[in-house]
Amino acid sequence: MAAQLGRKRCQCNEIMLCDDIAPDKVIAYVEKKQALQEEIRAMEETLEELKECRRNTPKHVEFADLPPEDRFRQLGMKSKYFIDAIKMIAYRAETAMANILRKGMRHQDEARSLLRSLYATEADLLPDYDKNTLTVRLHQLANNCSAESIKKTFPRIE
Repeated sequence: MAAQLGRKRCQCNEIMLCDDIAPDKVIAYVEKKQALQEEIRAMEETLEELKECRRNTPKHVEFADLPPEDRFRQLGMKSKYFIDAIKMIAYRAETAMANILRKGMRHQDEARSLLRSLYATEADLLPDYDKNTLTVRLHQLANNCSAESIKKTFPRIE
């Protein structure tokens, strides 16, 4: 709305009486200018109403104010235990991979960050149903040094 108002103001400012001061041209100029100025005033009022509405809109919604169907439901304890077990398994797998990766790295403290970038890298998944294997072909990593560390440590990763 503010951008439209700005364009309308520019349009109004572009209207000038450059020709001779004939009464019929002056009347047309004044009418056109007044129509645009009235449009601008109406747009300014609308914009001010919208700004006031935005100022009065609460910034946060309280949980109690949500309708019951939109409220979050707490996970059951069995679900929570299951999710916690998955998180623990994932953390232990990452730790094991980091320990293996550290052996071949100069900067051993960067192993976890390298693994995080590895996990975020795009990859092609190629299942082989006959051999019951899944080949993961990684796209190029951020730098060549990281790619070489991964290839040296995990030779089966392509």
